[in-house]
Amino acid sequence: RNRGNNSYLCQLLAEEYKNTGPAFNALALGAVQTEMLSEAFPGFQAPQTPKEIAAHILQFALEGQQFFNGKIIPLANTTP
Repeated sequence: RNRGNNSYLCQLLAEEYKNTGPAFNALALGAVQTEMLSEAFPGFQAPQTPKEIAAHILQFALEGQQFFNGKIIPLANTTP
């Protein structure tokens, strides 16, 4: 339910600023193997490390607006 609200906000802002920028997108990171995740879900192994997800975020921040505007993009398809 909350994801839908985020989607509408991205779409609304993208439409409002489509001629002048910036682009508005959100990344749905899924599970990342952090200390907090390990404490909350002992034994669970997330598919992404913080370093790996940081590289995805950086690449998207630099290049994502060329391909997306007003979107929520999942970077992982699993959650704890």
